[in-house]
Amino acid sequence: MQLTDVLSRIDSILTGAPFGYVVAKEPFGFGRQPATALHRTYCLSTQDPREVGGYLGYVQNEIVPVSIRIARKVQRDAVAAHRALLTDVSSLQAAIARDGVDGDYNADVETWRVEEPGPTDDYVIAELIALADYERGL
Repeated sequence: MQLTDVLSRIDSILTGAPFGYVVAKEPFGFGRQPATALHRTYCLSTQDPREVGGYLGYVQNEIVPVSIRIARKVQRDAVAAHRALLTDVSSLQAAIARDGVDGDYNADVETWRVEEPGPTDDYVIAELIALADYERGL
């Protein structure tokens, strides 16, 4: 398995039912996305591996933090948008953990946060950091 395989699996979770998110126009953020088109968008990015080891049988174990950012449009009700995003974050944690078991990797969500929208914000953003733990073939 490669890191790109893990990212593809996370992509399929986000774009599939019940989430239905769409990848942001800017691959690592929402900067180029018009505020009117931010509803149910996401972007993924990775950080440097935290742990690399175990070179037995031409396989090494890697643990890579994956940042998953999702956005929802406020649509006149900031509290409802915030709560909907909290529900999505909770469901995503479970879906990613479950997929890891099926997909021969482990991706525990280490941290998450949901921003509170301000009075003039058009959208609200959540971020999850999942630790993708997999064996990479050499």
